[in-house]
Amino acid sequence: SSTFYLGKGKLEELKQLNQVTRDIGQIQGRAIFVTGEAGLGKTRLIWEWQRHLPAELHVWHGAAQNFPQSAYAVWQQVILQGLNLQNAFYEEVTGVLLDRVGNKTWLPYLEILLFGKVPEEGTVRSLQPEQLKEQLFAAARRLLQNIAKQGPLIIVLDNLQWLDQLS
Repeated sequence: SSTFYLGKGKLEELKQLNQVTRDIGQIQGRAIFVTGEAGLGKTRLIWEWQRHLPAELHVWHGAAQNFPQSAYAVWQQVILQGLNLQNAFYEEVTGVLLDRVGNKTWLPYLEILLFGKVPEEGTVRSLQPEQLKEQLFAAARRLLQNIAKQGPLIIVLDNLQWLDQLS
């Protein structure tokens, strides 16, 4: 994990991010945090960095908003936009999810995460809230790991100060 604290000049931070990108083939699971006061240009720095990323990198986005959202809204954005399914019908989304996650076991959890749809039957209904949350994140992790097997995956989460508690 690396943390970049932004000051007034962002050129050094951009160079550091570019270095991480050059090393991305050797990195397995790394978190990079770009932090700083409001208005310093964190989002712009990430935008500039992304403009120079190699085309073979998968870059998925999610941004929390400063108004009430559904639980897991940022993860809904990341996954649906990343899979280019934000305007797709439910059946198409579930078909792609099943293909990407490779196992029907995880599908009900991804449906809850993305649509808030709890199955009428099955073990999902018998789980306690904390157990359900663990399974939701396990399913999301499985999906993202499968995507990352196809090539490096970068997930950009913006405005984390506005995240809902569950996310």
